[in-house]
Amino acid sequence: TLVKTASEFVRRSEQQLPWALGLAALLFVLYRHHGYLAVIVTGWLGLRWCLGLLRRIDRSWRWALLGALLLPFAMHRLIGVWTDHHRDRTEHPTGFAEYTANWDGVLRPDNLVRSPLSHALLGDLRDLVMEGLCYVGLGNMLLLLTGLSLPLLGLHLWRFPKAPGPAPPRAWQEAGWLFLCSLPLAMFAFGMPFEPDHADWLWNLPLVRQFRAPGRFIWPAWTGLSLFLAAWMAALAQGNTGRTRSFAAAPLFAAAALFLYEGIYFQRSFSERAVRHPNVFRAKNLTPEMLGLLAAIPQGRFRAIIPLPYFHNGAEDLMLPLDNESLLCGQLIAHYTGIPMMASSLGRTSLEETRELIGLLAPGYIRYPLAKRFDNDDQLLVVWIGAELPMEDRAILERS
Repeated sequence: TLVKTASEFVRRSEQQLPWALGLAALLFVLYRHHGYLAVIVTGWLGLRWCLGLLRRIDRSWRWALLGALLLPFAMHRLIGVWTDHHRDRTEHPTGFAEYTANWDGVLRPDNLVRSPLSHALLGDLRDLVMEGLCYVGLGNMLLLLTGLSLPLLGLHLWRFPKAPGPAPPRAWQEAGWLFLCSLPLAMFAFGMPFEPDHADWLWNLPLVRQFRAPGRFIWPAWTGLSLFLAAWMAALAQGNTGRTRSFAAAPLFAAAALFLYEGIYFQRSFSERAVRHPNVFRAKNLTPEMLGLLAAIPQGRFRAIIPLPYFHNGAEDLMLPLDNESLLCGQLIAHYTGIPMMASSLGRTSLEETRELIGLLAPGYIRYPLAKRFDNDDQLLVVWIGAELPMEDRAILERS
């Protein structure tokens, strides 16, 4: 909301520079907080800027807005280049085909956060990955159904209140342009034009191929749809009287109530899951066994931790399956002792470093490429949680 408000002032204010700098600052904070959301907002406003080039009455072509959109992106990229000391990061993360939007995820909420009303009206959602969920919401469904039914009910669709003097920009018109500009992003969210027949195009596109969860790009469409329908019906309510006015206004209040109702269930579900288990990264919540283990580890002796069963999940092109218990135990020891782990569950890790770490499982007679990073007298802390080990992991344990 803040970003869109600032962009409107950039487009319409005579004092563009202060608003452009404010918009750039907001976007930069967004880039550092949530890269996906920042790129989505930048792309959405960028399409709105392009639309302004085609409309003479629209001043959105001004360079201040374009600079406010490009400057934060450039700064974010430069910081990444200057501060990233890891080479050979994967350029083709997996997931694009699996994390696209689909109509089942659009029309039904995830079973973990569904409300009783949405379950009664929409039924159960098929098993889908979380990254591909993009539920439109009962509030938007009500607004859309109401908007489609207005012509059938004979409501005067274009009877809007008239203001004296030159006609100011109408909120519903600007919201309509925003919704129109969100449609290309929505198409990308469904995998177009890459899935299912042109995946090779994506492979060769720089930057775009990094977004392995395109379903998120449908967010502006639902926001634009809500804004357009709400502003349009509000204008209709102001321009009509009697029953037609009530019919246009009632869905606004009902949709707001539905958004609040489903939002409460969504937040309640995640809050319950968040507190279901104690926060073990606070020492008072650790088990006596873990406290004893931490007390037995000598400080300053070990260079790194090797958790068993061993895993390395992140480079996407190369990975060993994640073991949740091994990950948790290794993370806790690393957190409380400061000893780094030689395993990870991250994204876009270095392919070169991944090959070196996975090479730990190679037979002992093969030279380990990771050895160049250690001194001969370095000691490693091998942590085994007691689970059954594959042959390669047993070999590490037997040599420990």
